Amino acid sequence: MSAATKPEHEPDPWAMDVVVLRDKHRPARRVDACEAAARAVVSLLDDPRCQPDGPWWQAVQHWENTRIRKIVRRADGKRWTDVQEVAGITVTQPAPDDDHDAAAVRAIVPAPVGGQPRAVNKLQISGTHLPDDGVSASSDAIVTIEINPMIEMTTGKACAQCGHAAQRAYRILQESQTQESSQKTWGDDDEQRAQGLHGHVVPAPQQRCDQVHGQLQEGGEAEILRCWRADRFRVRVVTPTVEQWQEHTRPVEIIDAGFTEFDGPTATTRAYWHAMCAPESGVHSEG
Repeated sequence: MSAATKPEHEPDPWAMDVVVLRDKHRPARRVDACEAAARAVVSLLDDPRCQPDGPWWQAVQHWENTRIRKIVRRADGKRWTDVQEVAGITVTQPAPDDDHDAAAVRAIVPAPVGGQPRAVNKLQISGTHLPDDGVSASSDAIVTIEINPMIEMTTGKACAQCGHAAQRAYRILQESQTQESSQKTWGDDDEQRAQGLHGHVVPAPQQRCDQVHGQLQEGGEAEILRCWRADRFRVRVVTPTVEQWQEHTRPVEIIDAGFTEFDGPTATTRAYWHAMCAPESGVHSEG
């Protein structure tokens, strides 16, 4: 690959910074961090501030209309506290046991590379590793993200690739919802308006998820998105066997350009979803 094709040589490259909390004494599990990263990315994209009249709309549109790039950084202590003041969304996912800390990830509103506040730019990028202990505790999540079993990635790289897969899954489901909405005439009651064309509202309580469950097969992907939103965008990150990876195709496949960690374009993650409304989780997200 010639130097001229690398991101740093592109005119005005943009990126979404994704900051992972790393506690040196009691680190989170790698799989929990990957799931929290995926959820933070989608939660930001689904936030009302990313709508056409919102303050984040133009930044997200500019970023998604160029090469979509995520820069994963790590922080702890005061640096983690400081980065909460930068515009974005934090998702915290409890650990399934007492041996690990909860995973926490903040997705930052996209900006030119190097153009973020110092609280972000000073954070370390390379060499982020978290313990690869155990499998996902989100077995009933609606969206599953698969990591290519034939490659090795740092935790930071894996978080970025899971974020890419979740983002693409969200956009596909959102397009289906938009198409469905264009064929319907919505009524005047508040809930119908809240679930209209964009549906960017605070996640509804579990009874909304229960109501949607019976409509999933009828409503298709548009209803899956509504149910995924009600479940606060939980995902399940898994590493299939080589045979499973080679045998199956998925509606989302991420091909990394190979700028870092790989020697060229490489399939890293895939995503798929199913018509099941998962129970409420303990995951917390905040702006």
